Amino acid sequence: MLKKRIVAASIAAMLTAPAFAGSLGEWVVDGQALFEVWGDTQQQIHSGVSGNDKKFLDEQVFTLHEIGLGSTKSLGGGNRITWHLFTRVQNGNRQTNGGNPPSNGLGNREAWVGFEGDSWGQFAAGQMMTQAFQVVNWPYACDAGMCEINAEVPGHALTVGNALRYSTPAMGPFNGTLLYGFEGEGFNAAGEGKRPNYLELSGHIETQPVKFDVIYTVANNSGLIGPNATVDNGGPSGADTKDTELFLGTRIKAGPGMEAVVGYTMKKFTDDNGVDGDFWMKANDWALTGTEIKQNVLLLQGKFSFGSNLIGVGLTRYFKSKDDGGTNDDQGTIYGAKWNIAPARGVNTYVFVRHYILDGAHRPAFTAPWQYGGQDQPQWGFTGHNDVTRFGIGGQLLY
Repeated sequence: MLKKRIVAASIAAMLTAPAFAGSLGEWVVDGQALFEVWGDTQQQIHSGVSGNDKKFLDEQVFTLHEIGLGSTKSLGGGNRITWHLFTRVQNGNRQTNGGNPPSNGLGNREAWVGFEGDSWGQFAAGQMMTQAFQVVNWPYACDAGMCEINAEVPGHALTVGNALRYSTPAMGPFNGTLLYGFEGEGFNAAGEGKRPNYLELSGHIETQPVKFDVIYTVANNSGLIGPNATVDNGGPSGADTKDTELFLGTRIKAGPGMEAVVGYTMKKFTDDNGVDGDFWMKANDWALTGTEIKQNVLLLQGKFSFGSNLIGVGLTRYFKSKDDGGTNDDQGTIYGAKWNIAPARGVNTYVFVRHYILDGAHRPAFTAPWQYGGQDQPQWGFTGHNDVTRFGIGGQLLY
């Protein structure tokens, strides 16, 4: 996002206590206002419809406001104290992105305080967004109209509360992050007296023309991330579960205005209590076998920019999952395209299309049914070929 740095004197003019405002150092305001209007057409195998064949249109209007506020104050010697408060508000029943806890309160995305230094990096404590959610979304998926398809599925949390984070300083082209914490959005309610915990390691290499990203996450005792969560997030206990995810990505400048993006994710879910018949998002009509399931996901994207235009095209391929009973017939491919026009700095207008082809007998194990349009209904089976097309328009103001 664009960041607008505002000197303390400017903030002080808006407050009743200029001296106090000035003591907080240099202020940072960042965020966005966004809207999208989209429709879904779906060819659905539906047990409640005569002939098991139904096509319908599902329209949605989605608005989002995010605003961040923080400041940094020098302590001398290249050291500083810093803090950030980041709040997300959405329309309808998607106040925080559909996760838990559903809250429009201040700091529902980030609320942390930390110390940083030019030579040693940054140490912060509080609630914060994960690298897995942010990096896999941006810049790996969103420019081809596939935001959150890869990032809003099992293997990692969106936010982590009660967290500690260390970020390295830039060491040549390399920087990295270590994050550890408890609970958060899409990440809580383990039950049985076992507290959910989350560990994330990430490393990034920024060179030209190639960039690399590696992210490894481990989530323990979390019933809302793993495949044993139910549609209403009130399902079986997450105690004794373990989700791991390894993401490997690269971005390559292929020429003037051209970039190739490749991401590969390896996801694994383990439940020591057994996962038989206990599959997450009960919309599936099938059950796992044993105590472990694994699935790999490939993301390919090409981006082309010219003038104020950016066109992204890509696909996400879910390969067949494997559990203790062998290989499952749950593969699928998602195709996406997006045309973005930026008429002014910080302003984006765009159209996008997303087409799902679920060519296995079942919905892929590590997917989110709410991304398919209408498929959050647990009574709807997925026993056959199922295509969904989402098309829409949007606008965004970054500040």
